[in-house]
Amino acid sequence: MISSVVDIGSNSIKLLVARGENAEPLFEALSETRLSPDAESARERISDEAFAAGVDAVRALAEQARAFSPAREAVVGTSLFRTAENARAFADAVFRATGTPMRILSGREEAELVA
Repeated sequence: MISSVVDIGSNSIKLLVARGENAEPLFEALSETRLSPDAESARERISDEAFAAGVDAVRALAEQARAFSPAREAVVGTSLFRTAENARAFADAVFRATGTPMRILSGREEAELVA
């Protein structure tokens, strides 16, 4: 089975398309879209410009993934989305752009996946 995941971080957005339980990589792509440098307050806020660029990057990567006809698609957000005051609006915009719900990983989930 082929699966795809778009991983949205503070400084980049990554795509992995993989096959099987061992996640054999079939395709990888990276967008160096920076969402966090434009933080506007102590409680981060993704700027309007970064917000639009981020959603566009996720849309483009999701389209690339669909060329592989994945049986499962995921979009995940990391630490920025646990603190940014407009994280929910970003997740909603990603869903409208891709049709795939964005899940915000907990700190523990993120640590387990990185390890």
